[in-house]
Amino acid sequence: MAGWLRGSGLERPCLLGGSFGCQVAVDLAARHPGVAGALVLVAFGTSMRDRIEDELPHAGVPALVVRGGPDWMVFNAEQSHARAMACLDGADPFDEIRLMLFSHGVESVGPAGVGEWRRVPARARKVGVFTGVDTRPAPTRATSPR
Repeated sequence: MAGWLRGSGLERPCLLGGSFGCQVAVDLAARHPGVAGALVLVAFGTSMRDRIEDELPHAGVPALVVRGGPDWMVFNAEQSHARAMACLDGADPFDEIRLMLFSHGVESVGPAGVGEWRRVPARARKVGVFTGVDTRPAPTRATSPR
């Protein structure tokens, strides 16, 4: 990932990690100084909290930590979307927002739908996209007919 970031032309981007992605972002910043400009860490679980908080100073970049609850965040839940929007409301505009998001393609009670999440990258001044997310709805049948 560090090689890809260096070759991408992005200059010290802000890395956003959610759940286990927080550990990936902290490790990347600590092991590859100069690659990341800042970190946004959203809802890492209690099982990772001590390790991340111990390693965060070694990352050497500013970090915004958004806790998702007493244990681990329910991936794309409404409260997570609300926190992301509140964070954007309180910050200077970003040129780029590239959002990785768990999406199983099913609309249900609790998770914010893809339509709501589209509002997050739409806040970017230049580039706002989903990265590694299939935003298409899931098939309505989980099995094929016999």
